[in-house]
Amino acid sequence: METGFSTNILEQDYDRFESLAIGGWWKQLWRLSRRYDVNLRLGTRWIIPLIRVGDRSLMEWVCSSHLVSKCDWLGINRVRKYKGIHSLADCVLCDGRTIDPWVLNREPTDSARVFSVEKPTRSDFALFQRVIRLISSESLILPTSLGSFVGKPHRPDIWFTNADNTHLFKALDGSSYLDYRVSTASRSTRHGTSFDSPVLRTGQFPRNVRASVITSSPDSLVLHSTAPTFQPAPHRRMFMERIWALPNQSLWENLVIDGDGNWIYEGLIMNSLVMMSDGSYHDTEANDVCSCAAIIEHSVTGQRASVAWVEKSNRFSADNYRAEILGGIALQLLLAKACEGKYVSPSMRPCIGCDNNGVVYHGNHPWRPLQTNQAQADVLRYYTQLIRSQPYKSKVYHVQGHLDQFLSYDKLTPSERLNCDCDKMVGEALSEALVNGRYIDRVLPDEDLVVLLDGGKVSGLYEKTITRSWGDKEARLHYHENGIVPLDLFDEVYWDGIEKVLGRCPEMFSVWATKQVSGFNGNNHLLHHINGVMEDVCPNCGCHPERSSHIIFCPDPARTQVFNSSVDKLIEWLASQRTPPDLTILLSTYLRGRGNLHMSSLCSRNSRYHQLAAMVDDLGFQNMMEGRIPKLFHSARVADIQRLRLRKHAGHWCNGLILQLLQITHCQWTFRNGTVHLKGPDGLTATQQRLLANKCEALLWTDPSSLLSEDRYLLDVNFEELGEGAVSSHQMWLAEMDAARCAARFADGDYTDAILEVSQLEAPVDTEGSIRFRRRRRPGRHGGAIEPNVGSNSQNRTRLDPLWPRLLLCVRGKERQLSVALLCKVVNDLLGWILDIRSCMLDIAHTLVTLTCT
Repeated sequence: METGFSTNILEQDYDRFESLAIGGWWKQLWRLSRRYDVNLRLGTRWIIPLIRVGDRSLMEWVCSSHLVSKCDWLGINRVRKYKGIHSLADCVLCDGRTIDPWVLNREPTDSARVFSVEKPTRSDFALFQRVIRLISSESLILPTSLGSFVGKPHRPDIWFTNADNTHLFKALDGSSYLDYRVSTASRSTRHGTSFDSPVLRTGQFPRNVRASVITSSPDSLVLHSTAPTFQPAPHRRMFMERIWALPNQSLWENLVIDGDGNWIYEGLIMNSLVMMSDGSYHDTEANDVCSCAAIIEHSVTGQRASVAWVEKSNRFSADNYRAEILGGIALQLLLAKACEGKYVSPSMRPCIGCDNNGVVYHGNHPWRPLQTNQAQADVLRYYTQLIRSQPYKSKVYHVQGHLDQFLSYDKLTPSERLNCDCDKMVGEALSEALVNGRYIDRVLPDEDLVVLLDGGKVSGLYEKTITRSWGDKEARLHYHENGIVPLDLFDEVYWDGIEKVLGRCPEMFSVWATKQVSGFNGNNHLLHHINGVMEDVCPNCGCHPERSSHIIFCPDPARTQVFNSSVDKLIEWLASQRTPPDLTILLSTYLRGRGNLHMSSLCSRNSRYHQLAAMVDDLGFQNMMEGRIPKLFHSARVADIQRLRLRKHAGHWCNGLILQLLQITHCQWTFRNGTVHLKGPDGLTATQQRLLANKCEALLWTDPSSLLSEDRYLLDVNFEELGEGAVSSHQMWLAEMDAARCAARFADGDYTDAILEVSQLEAPVDTEGSIRFRRRRRPGRHGGAIEPNVGSNSQNRTRLDPLWPRLLLCVRGKERQLSVALLCKVVNDLLGWILDIRSCMLDIAHTLVTLTCT
């Protein structure tokens, strides 16, 4: 109603038509659906119907026409809502061509539909009248007539005539009307037939012919044109006719029914039906296929109706619960068509059996809203909708399943027998569908909402499915642009295993894996761009540059030893999983080569792992070490399980292999960080020691004349002994040199640049996962936000107090005293501040005395 379209507005171009909709939840949904390429298909009952053959929405004509500019759409739409007009049929008379004069005036809407309150301007009305003349002509006649009525008009429908146009009726209310007769004083002309002499009557009058009239006086009317009213088709009485009239006939290809099916309604009246639904899912046969079956049996006549469905969705949504819900839907559809157009007795209370407690609960509580994270929400919503729309109240009860494994068939109750029959039908239908590839169309009849993504229906949780689809597209683009995984090999990677492994690992391990893949793992190549002081070299082997890919290729002997030790642990794990020896040797040899070997060269062409080895070579060593293994590993493991008769699932072995490979890479990263961040006996890290040595080496070339005479002895020390000495002696000499350079500047009278250049060591580690980070992230503090990284008290005082740097930086070791010049400068500053404060206090006191006297 807001935009004026007769089609689903959520499927239209948002960027083009968004100005027609006001801000709100629906507009936001429309924007997001276009942003993520999600198609939201609404059911027919949510689409505004057109009421005549050949009819068209007024705003659709305006927006598709090049005669009206986009800036005028808003004003036209404002008048349209004010007048209560939706389509061209609302603007014409019964002949389907002539524009109703009411359209061009300024009278507000008299529609039965609810339109928003609008206040059009004078220019809006003039623009709307110009558009109506563009649609029709200057004589207000459409170029093409509209057809017959296919629905009831939403504007007041009060004028009717009889078959021979001799009487004109005006409906007043449900029990009275005015009857006009043809005027005897006039004759029929091209402008219409005149009617007068209205008579008030009670009762009903024929409503088969709709009329359009032109008022000439209170008691005289002119009949302009007539049109037959819409007469809906009668209900189909035969059960099978109603079934074949349903959309999506793939649902009923496996329908088997005794007789004509009318006995189902008779059984509902007699409460003599035994009904059962069941579902099945076998991920070992197909992880994206589930099947269901429904059986209705007449307990008196023994007649039976059964149907089986096999649905192919995806590996994330297909499961046993979905199959059970689909079985309940099949049963409800059969019952709905059996009762369509027929009398429903209040005593009808059909009982439906199911062996799934979730289906039983939602079947007995269809009015309860579903949770946001409800599993299988799409089919469950449709299931509860069917139950709510039934003209009777049904009861769903639980039946213990698979009792034929413990009891003989003749000892089972009728419900338990039907459950066993359903289970057998489900298995046969699943096996047959896997062979011939025939599955049902997943769009169910009259479904209120169908979410389509990439051409297929979204099943399961909408949020997870849409997020996964969007992530898949972004990952393809990211891996391709960065040269990690080509587009043609993206689908060959076993992504399911990576998702499961990282989902079960500790949070910080997943964070590290993400940083490693993206290249933002805190390597020196990135730190060099942040801080130019950091050298872009590997802390172990000294190679330049140190990117994230260097972590697994570092040739440092110690790193190589750690790598080989990690491979030995992988071999032990493979042996514990009963991995074939030839595959174990192939993996270990390839890994020890560290990218210098091709796996395909390690096995013959006749080997069953040759295709797997070729795919590993195509992906590369880095993908292997970061857990992106080919899907062929899963296929090879399935074959090994069948050959060796192992019990564990192939996915379990693949997930373990991914975890082992990630741990090998993580051990390299941990060893590298130990080299960088672990402190030695002197309390400094390797990086801090290197910075300290570089600082000392730079100060060795200091010009003696730039120092005071009493400080030049610092350049006469034995630098070889200083270099071989302890780190504390380096720090003491460095502090003495900095103090001496500062004193020399003060002696020259330069106070502005006399700040001591103390060697800055690395700040404490405060990244994700550190203790300092977790303390700042602690909930309940600062509203759950991360606290600012506040330094020590000395750092705060250095930032806030301008005196502190001078008092701190002029200390020369433990023996050196403050420079006299600097001390005088500090004392003068203090005295100046004291005098300024005293002057301010006197001014405040003088002001207070003045106010008091006043």
